[in-house]
Amino acid sequence: ARAVRAYLVDACRGGQAAGTVTRFDAGQAALPADMLTCSTHGLGLAQALELARARGSLPRCCVVYAIEGRDFAPGAPLSPAVAAAIEQVALRIAADIRSAGSAAEGGENARGVAGFRSDPAD
Repeated sequence: ARAVRAYLVDACRGGQAAGTVTRFDAGQAALPADMLTCSTHGLGLAQALELARARGSLPRCCVVYAIEGRDFAPGAPLSPAVAAAIEQVALRIAADIRSAGSAAEGGENARGVAGFRSDPAD
């Protein structure tokens, strides 16, 4: 069965401060390929999502949270800002899932805020 909803979290290099979170709705538009290029797998997240879109297998609701990294060296520890952003994103995804469940049961519309951006200095 095809997934109805998907949440993905990935590191990115977008030129923002470490720990900055950017939320994209990949079900509605392509991701900026130049921002999500940290993959060591030869195929980045943006390319994988576009392949799924071309094959007709991308979930209608596909939310991507990109967390700006600081040090991408193998074995490098997380910076405190990135660790805090991971926690924030986990809480946001949990809230989105709860909201989606409420919407499926006749509650409020569960659509998230497109372009959610959180500066770690906030």
